Amino acid sequence: MVAAGRFGQFLGLAIPALAVLLELNRAISLGQMLMMLVASVCCFWIGRIVEGYAAADDRGDAKADADATPPARGNDGPKNAGRR
Repeated sequence: MVAAGRFGQFLGLAIPALAVLLELNRAISLGQMLMMLVASVCCFWIGRIVEGYAAADDRGDAKADADATPPARGNDGPKNAGRR
């Protein structure tokens, strides 16, 4: 899954270059180039999410990260417990 996520990110980086080349050769219009750019951003974003979830699952951290709860306030700690 990590490889699939990285491939999606690669596509997200390669599609804009292809869109610019196609528009310079007058093969597509500006609107079509814009749609390709939006699609590349979505492709990169989805690839990043897939890679992140796959990497967390490989490390076994996904459940630990989901169960961790942050403190109620930033200064709640053993050193600051008596200062209230």
